[in-house]
Amino acid sequence: MPRTRTFFLRRARYAVAGAAVAVVALTAGSAQAAAPTGHGTAVVRTGPAGETQKRIASVSTHAVAVTPGNALFAISPDRQGVYQWTGNGDSWIRVGGPAAKIYAGGAGLFATDPVDGRLLRYDGTPGHWSAIGGPGADYAVAGDTVYAISPDHRAVYRWNGSGSSWTWVGGAAGRIYAGGAGVFATDPTDGQIYTYTGTPGNWALIGGVGSDFAVTDDAVYGSSADGTGTYRWSGSGTVWTHVGGVAANLYGGGAGLFATNPYDGRAFRYNGTPGTWTEIGGAGSDFAVGGASVFSVSPDRSAIYRWAGIGTSWTRVGGPVA
Repeated sequence: MPRTRTFFLRRARYAVAGAAVAVVALTAGSAQAAAPTGHGTAVVRTGPAGETQKRIASVSTHAVAVTPGNALFAISPDRQGVYQWTGNGDSWIRVGGPAAKIYAGGAGLFATDPVDGRLLRYDGTPGHWSAIGGPGADYAVAGDTVYAISPDHRAVYRWNGSGSSWTWVGGAAGRIYAGGAGVFATDPTDGQIYTYTGTPGNWALIGGVGSDFAVTDDAVYGSSADGTGTYRWSGSGTVWTHVGGVAANLYGGGAGLFATNPYDGRAFRYNGTPGTWTEIGGAGSDFAVGGASVFSVSPDRSAIYRWAGIGTSWTRVGGPVA
């Protein structure tokens, strides 16, 4: 039977309160396995012959992004251009100039200016971008809009969909995550996670601190910080269901939930049944999940790959990438 867990929640002050992909060194065949175990980056267990094994976790550089419609974008290695994959072979077209980071979702493609940090939105025509706001500490695209954490982490804002008009929706936040299942943010002080109810200033506490979170079309998942596993929020209160071991990183989107093994970086896909995961490929430095596609950046960032959707078969579609 699936296990449920109520997170231990500490009393705290009010606070309100994230995805990218290619793979190399892919393994042959497919396998059913429990989700990877372990979390973080500390040396935590002993391997064969007594050697220690380090947990592997990566931090997204936001150099690759994909929309729910599976439009793939990437920043050039010198960060002087944003490119879009044409969908054919390794053919790409330049759609924008210098960018520090890119974010994508139902509302489109967004990029941060590497000089002043402004947020820009791609208008859909190569070379045409509109400034929609100033710098932010973190961004997440959900539905037809984008959410931002202020540079000082003291507030969360929602873009109104035109010009540079934003609405305050919440207080202090550490990280923000969004997708079809909603908008979620962590408390910058204690790491607890909240969900936005849709009313400015109204956020509901749903769980404790996690080492990583990911949002799919129908749920939010978290990798616990205490090493007990990967969990799926029930959608009510602070009740979560255990679905697998602890992962180094979680990635979510319309195509589902994906996780990387914390010891060797291998990628797995959650099959929807607690404890059941399928290995889909080897280590990557970053992953991005679209509505139906998954992309990976090779460990040396020299190539971008697209998962075939079955087994561990991947096709190179481009690269290198920033």
